[in-house]
Amino acid sequence: MSGARKLIPEPILLAAWTGLAAGLVETLLLGVQKFAFHRLVFLSADALWMPAVADFGFFLIPGLVLWLVARARGMTSRALWFGVCAYLFVQSVLFMYKPLHKGAAMLIALGLAVQCARRLPARGDRIVRIARRTLPLLFGLVLVLAVGLHVGQGISERRKLAALPPAPHTPNILLLILDTTRALELGLYGYERNTSPGIDRLARSGVTFDRAFATAPWTLPSHASIFTGHLPTDFNADWNIPLDGRRATVAEALASHGYATAGFVANTIYATREMGLDRGFIHYEDHPLSLAQTIKSSTLGRALAGRFFRTLFDDYKPLAHKDAAEVNHEFTRWLDSNQGRPFFAFLNYFDTHSPYVPRAPFDGRFGPTSPRTNIPLDPQTDWSAEQIALQRNAYDACMAYMDSEIDSLFTELGRRGILSNTVVILTADHGEEMHEHGVMDHGNSIYRPAVQVPLIIMYPGHVPEGVRVSTPVTLRDLTQTMSEYAGLDATLFPGRSLERLWTRDSTAGGADTLVTMLSPTPGLPLSYPAAKERLASIVLGKWRYIRGPGKQEQVFDVDTDRFEAHDLVATPEGVQALPGLRAALDRVTNGWMTK
Repeated sequence: MSGARKLIPEPILLAAWTGLAAGLVETLLLGVQKFAFHRLVFLSADALWMPAVADFGFFLIPGLVLWLVARARGMTSRALWFGVCAYLFVQSVLFMYKPLHKGAAMLIALGLAVQCARRLPARGDRIVRIARRTLPLLFGLVLVLAVGLHVGQGISERRKLAALPPAPHTPNILLLILDTTRALELGLYGYERNTSPGIDRLARSGVTFDRAFATAPWTLPSHASIFTGHLPTDFNADWNIPLDGRRATVAEALASHGYATAGFVANTIYATREMGLDRGFIHYEDHPLSLAQTIKSSTLGRALAGRFFRTLFDDYKPLAHKDAAEVNHEFTRWLDSNQGRPFFAFLNYFDTHSPYVPRAPFDGRFGPTSPRTNIPLDPQTDWSAEQIALQRNAYDACMAYMDSEIDSLFTELGRRGILSNTVVILTADHGEEMHEHGVMDHGNSIYRPAVQVPLIIMYPGHVPEGVRVSTPVTLRDLTQTMSEYAGLDATLFPGRSLERLWTRDSTAGGADTLVTMLSPTPGLPLSYPAAKERLASIVLGKWRYIRGPGKQEQVFDVDTDRFEAHDLVATPEGVQALPGLRAALDRVTNGWMTK
């Protein structure tokens, strides 16, 4: 073994050792950030070992180059080798301190590297011996961390499943959340393009809600409301704050009732374990094991991804997140291992999220497209009709791809005979703006395109087919709806089951359920509605009331104004309705707007 180790040339040896050491130091510092300072790192649990693998690769490249140059010229330059390794090590560690400008970090690293190049060669033989002896130990440690993590997760899952109470005689529950899918872009809501033939067909097998509203126009608080039945005022979940444990989740309740619970998410930013949405799920798959995730786990990788690899490894690009086909595969693979228990499965799709990169053969289906990131976000930018059309073409093509995969999933579930005993809920966490109000994207306003979402509920023999409900509803009532079908205690969660709207009566219930809220969004241009102040809206009767920056008020007709293009706040009807709308919103938000 000793002879084999000596076969490794010194530049490669030093680069490999330093890379592994730098990655392990990064892992240690990430742990300090996360557990000592409670900061979000937006990385998977595999960050326990991935930084070492990534840095090993990054450091090995210059090591190989130096070795080839030295071999070609027949020279040995330990000073250069030590200097390069020291520079990369110090730079990778300093990059973790975000307040320090990267240029300053590079200068500090360069200065220390020069000193190392001067001083270390005198101790070169000893350093090389230590590196040769400990390199296998570093490799072994990384391997133990990687294998131990996944073996430990598997053991934990098996123990949790074994500890479940006896399985109840209740249906499976399948919750599909289509991230960033606006209702107005689906055929079943009157869209002229054929973006959703599969979903449209599914809708004919159940109840379609024509006016379903999310509690927030972005992922985390909206998902949290669906899982807990509470409004965003009742829990902590914000841009840099994961969902807290104050409110029980439906997954926790179902698991305690004997359900096998599993989540499969493609949004690897705000739908991950780190954001608290995994609570109650025995099995949860978020970040994929991929080259992109490995590269981005290290500071050097994130710096390179930001500068050179953005077209491949951006957070929202195909190589950095899972597409619908992969989510389906993860779910069906898990189904094969889940036998004898009803399940609660949560599937999160991400394909219609910006930058709208459609898969073949759907790209170009609705005309030429343009990547979302090529156009500035500021609504004061002079968006041309052509630019908006390119974005819509790309978004619709992404929708068509996702729809085809959802259709394939239900074909497979039908083949397995699962659907006959499964409650299926298909919805979205929020919609998307297409410049209807001068803004694009989401999380920047609470206008209807950003918060009205599709909602379909299916359960053969229990939910009628082809029924449409025009009464406005809120996604927070899905928690109580799922609880009712699972036979849970009705007092566990707030809200009312949506089943009442096609069985017992057709009233919407209290207006407290029909509220949408948005905290100020960091980093937005000041011209965006959510740049500085909180926004809130409420649906009451035929009116949708929005209160925005500077106590600006808007009133829209829910029945006739799908895109909220006509503000009625100054009309006689609007003026008459305002006192009741104000009082209703104040009663629900309870001072939240002024905090």
